[in-house]
Amino acid sequence: AVTTRKAEEKASRGSLLAKLHYGVTQLLIEAMTIIDSNIGDLSNISSQLI
Repeated sequence: AVTTRKAEEKASRGSLLAKLHYGVTQLLIEAMTIIDSNIGDLSNISSQLI
């Protein structure tokens, strides 16, 4: 919240939004990579439950 307020005061919202967008994108890419690498484990668990 403080960072957002300071960015608004300095009129650098565009830069802040770009950085936030990049951070969220990287987080989602990392999460998708982890999920994809563990999908075999999930399939194995699902078949054992049936």
